[in-house]
Amino acid sequence: MLFASCDPSRFLLESKHNAVLCRIYSPISTVEHNTTQFVVSDGGSVDMCVPQLTQYHIAMNVSLLEGEGMVIMMRPIAQETVVDSGLALHLGKTHSYLDSAGRMIKDMPEVRLREKKNEIITLLSENNELEVTIGCDTILKRHTALKESDDVVIAAYPSSKVRIVSPSWKEIPKDEWKDD
Repeated sequence: MLFASCDPSRFLLESKHNAVLCRIYSPISTVEHNTTQFVVSDGGSVDMCVPQLTQYHIAMNVSLLEGEGMVIMMRPIAQETVVDSGLALHLGKTHSYLDSAGRMIKDMPEVRLREKKNEIITLLSENNELEVTIGCDTILKRHTALKESDDVVIAAYPSSKVRIVSPSWKEIPKDEWKDD
């Protein structure tokens, strides 16, 4: 697939399953990227999407290079900017939590990002179900009424730097979601 753009805020990540379209929603200087990874820093944010895949399974390598943490916005409403963050998973060195519209939904003090350590984070989104796993630990599994979105937004906390490598974004096979 050939992807060319004169818009420096847009770039493409190669993935094993689908090409991931990315858009920088912060000053261009807050994001560095190539065809397999990006680094977002100092409050910067990047929208990732595979158009038409509102039900998806994403696996990505995440590394907190410096600072306090990051936010993963799931089911956001994104247009020229992030209009609504949807469910925002705040992952920090000392504390993590889930919020929606600035209201804490779930406190997760035991979940922490370790600096300079690669973590595999997976997101599974199907209809009204959402699941997040870090490594082998499922940290979140919930039913939500929020509208599905084919976007996921990654944002670094101020004075933080986060690297996202090789997000593998694929459609969910019919039998992948299993109730526990």
